[in-house]
Amino acid sequence: MIAIKLENIPIKEIYPRKDQPRKSFDKNALDELATSIKKYGILQPIIVSKAEDGYAIIAGERRYQAAKLINIDYLPCIIQDSANTREIALIENLQRENLNPIEEAKAIHSFMKDSKVSQADMAIILAKSRSYIANRLRLLKLDDFTAFHLESKKISEGHAKSLLGINNEKTRKSLIDKIIKEGLSVRQTEEQVRKLKTKKNTLEDVHIKEALDKLTDILETKVTLKGSQKKGTLLIEYYNKDQLYDLVEKLFSLE
Repeated sequence: MIAIKLENIPIKEIYPRKDQPRKSFDKNALDELATSIKKYGILQPIIVSKAEDGYAIIAGERRYQAAKLINIDYLPCIIQDSANTREIALIENLQRENLNPIEEAKAIHSFMKDSKVSQADMAIILAKSRSYIANRLRLLKLDDFTAFHLESKKISEGHAKSLLGINNEKTRKSLIDKIIKEGLSVRQTEEQVRKLKTKKNTLEDVHIKEALDKLTDILETKVTLKGSQKKGTLLIEYYNKDQLYDLVEKLFSLE
């Protein structure tokens, strides 16, 4: 059973947890919250847990940061003794503090790793669908450049998911610049990604055809490829025993 009590605690004794999901705060939003607190007070206590060096914030760091801006000495706190403080902090932040998608993905991944829970378990804990959890975790595959633009809201989560389809970093950066400069929608970005992938495949097809044509000229017989561009079998045709021996000699001579 969880024991809860409410106290006014000196703000100097309160500090954010190191595993707090939120890593950054919008300055304008904090200023607005600070103004509201100065006028109306803190309407909702923050949740903390007792630690050796003070009180660690479980939930409510935005209120704590805003209160520091206006030099409040004491904060109303709910002191909660619970073995599930990380889970409570994560749920509170995801549902009420509006983390950006990257912060949310990192928080989910960190909790899953430390608590050894599956995506299915995570979906139950957060009352989300399994696809929601999977899509959030996919964002961790983004490179730093793309992640930065998502966190700074220069591109949307939909844009970021589309960009995961491009492996070439230079091409991806170029498309991000185009998204920002031309204001491409998510649908337009998806179309750009499809065109880039089609162009890449076409170029690869051309290079493969050139290689097969070159082998055909050297070996003086039909050479074909069975399979995909990633994996397959190279077929060299021969029509009699003499031609086979001749092909073997030609292949050895290519060394």
